[in-house]
Amino acid sequence: TKNSVGLVGCIEEVAHNAIAVYWNPLESSAK
Repeated sequence: TKNSVGLVGCIEEVAHNAIAVYWNPLESSAK
């Protein structure tokens, strides 16, 4: 369903943001 697809997309976006913060905290802090 559209809801499940949207939910997965949201989770993926959050996951990417979290990975970016934990993987490269210096770059994230600079932004």
